[in-house]
Amino acid sequence: AETCTISVVATHALLTEILIYLMQKVQIEGLEGSSGGSYLPDDITQLEHLTRSNVHAMEDITGYSRDGTKTPTAMEKTLREKGAHWGQHVLEGAVSWVLVFIYILVTVLSGYP
Repeated sequence: AETCTISVVATHALLTEILIYLMQKVQIEGLEGSSGGSYLPDDITQLEHLTRSNVHAMEDITGYSRDGTKTPTAMEKTLREKGAHWGQHVLEGAVSWVLVFIYILVTVLSGYP
């Protein structure tokens, strides 16, 4: 993965952990009024569950387990196929420029219009 991608994921994970901590602190110490927010225990539980399930979703999306072993999944295969298709679409402009350049080069060198 690219460094930028890893830093974004790490930042998201850290901020989520900080949010869970603060939500628990507000809930336990009864600081709803002074903090301006009120959180139910179920809200905290749901956020913790979603945070834990992110790891499983990442494994499904990337096709690698958390210990680094390759475990191909249907989701990973589908995403790679769609990515290859989108990549061809994105490269269409560059390919057309190269083909035009080749056409001009061949016609100029051959002297044939």
